[in-house]
Amino acid sequence: MTTPPNLITRRWTRKSGEVRCCYYYRKGRAEGRALIKLGSDYAEAVRKYAGIIGVQIEPAIPNSVEDVYRDYMKWATTSSPLSTRTIKDRQGYWANLGPVYGQCCIDELEPGSVFEYFELRSSQASAKKELKFLQTMCNWAKSRGKMRGANPCSGIMQQLPVSEGRSIYVEDTWYQLALQHSSELVRNALEFTYLFANRPDETSKARFDHIEGDELVVELAKTKGKGLKEKRVHLDGPRLDFISRMRRKSISSFYIVSDEQGQRVRPDQAKFKAAWKAARDAAAAEAKALGIPFTRFQLRDIRAKAATDIARDHGIEAARLMLGHTTQKQTAAYIRSVKGAGKMAFLNADKG
Repeated sequence: MTTPPNLITRRWTRKSGEVRCCYYYRKGRAEGRALIKLGSDYAEAVRKYAGIIGVQIEPAIPNSVEDVYRDYMKWATTSSPLSTRTIKDRQGYWANLGPVYGQCCIDELEPGSVFEYFELRSSQASAKKELKFLQTMCNWAKSRGKMRGANPCSGIMQQLPVSEGRSIYVEDTWYQLALQHSSELVRNALEFTYLFANRPDETSKARFDHIEGDELVVELAKTKGKGLKEKRVHLDGPRLDFISRMRRKSISSFYIVSDEQGQRVRPDQAKFKAAWKAARDAAAAEAKALGIPFTRFQLRDIRAKAATDIARDHGIEAARLMLGHTTQKQTAAYIRSVKGAGKMAFLNADKG
């Protein structure tokens, strides 16, 4: 179902995790594109919209995909075992799925529309993640009697060819150039992520009171529901030096990596993203001037660099422990090929 023109939907997430939305009518350019609030109920918003523009509008579809999504998120934020990160990711997927499927009857979804969505989406890697969520949501709905039709994604996801994995290895020269041009905030985040082989979210949440004796206890939010709940990293050498340096900062904070106000650093915040972009821009410009290669890596790529470097120097078992994995097979997915050394050399090495 096509969204009526100038009917605007705005969504936000409350501190409790509850997703809320509100509908607005957007006036024309001559009226400054002012917004008229229509309320949070879609059916009522459509009736008000019809009154404003003076035409008949098709009523809300019963058992719409958006209805199911709201029920799903209510379950996800109140009684599910899903992590906060997973819920946030799925809310992001819905931001793209909602305008396309939101007002469709969930029982009338067909595989053809899934293929069309995948092919028209500018980022097919993102499209596949979004459609995997649609598949999950439909399975959830069917198991609760909210969907009678067939799951439109069943049996076809493998027919959507896309490489979702990352194979980039952050060369030492790239890493050092990025450090050299980073602000103190970004530099601290980069170093902490590398030294402790963290995910960006683990770097963001680490606190000084997570230190127990000579170990830093890192909560593994992504896997705590089905794997290890935490990893313990011994503080010695460069890791101890880093923690000591963070303790000596002029601004005290509960968080190991914090901003100038002592607040927690979130890699997805605009302030951090802007500083990180500026650092990579400057690093790329210097690399070009020096005539050396440089690839714009992401913060999450540093975890794979740490895994690869540890496996090279101490064996894959040491890398497994540092990453907090339950099996070496999981760790092997993080090991990257490096110039002058084949990947299998890392996997076969076990010095530690």
